[in-house]
Amino acid sequence: MESPANNHTLLQLTQLADSAVSMFFESLAPLHDVIHASDVAEVMINRHDSIWVERRGVLTKLDIVLDPIKVEGAVRSLASSVEKSAVRGTSQGIINAGHKGLRIAAVMQPTAIDGHALSIRRHRETNLTLEDYAKAGAFSLRNATTKAEEPIFLGNEEDEALMRALEQLIVRRKNVIVAGGTSSGKTTFLNALAGRVPATDRVLTIEDTMEL
Repeated sequence: MESPANNHTLLQLTQLADSAVSMFFESLAPLHDVIHASDVAEVMINRHDSIWVERRGVLTKLDIVLDPIKVEGAVRSLASSVEKSAVRGTSQGIINAGHKGLRIAAVMQPTAIDGHALSIRRHRETNLTLEDYAKAGAFSLRNATTKAEEPIFLGNEEDEALMRALEQLIVRRKNVIVAGGTSSGKTTFLNALAGRVPATDRVLTIEDTMEL
């Protein structure tokens, strides 16, 4: 018996129509084996020539380049399946749907600034119970205890020492607020910090005007 949460209409993804499914996956034919690989959790198309996969929490860039027209065709097929018109720069160009254990999302250019973007994420084939978590040791104090981090700031950093401390803020994924007056260099400094983000990390920016 399904739980009430699974029957909640707000939690259900729209199922793709059969014809749209075929057109969507045909447009992404070079990624067929990757999309259906059992060890792949997510396929991310940042643009037609920047495609990444997540396997066991590790991101890897693929040596695959898609035809930009095919990528747009995939997005439009996805949009038609959920009765959206795929209009760039509007809410119609942001699409979310589901198909046979896959959650598929797309954002059209210029909302996605580098080109049409797609995310295809695989849901777990089986649900875990609390007993499963307990057996795996997820609730043990041993796994909950983390090694104390060395302090980043000692109070007297300057020059290269301060630069290394700032790098540690980024590498350790700390929350950072960059504040200042108009034309004080906030964006320039933020770009410098972003340059220290490890190449294997996933970065999402939300801007009203593209600057980063």
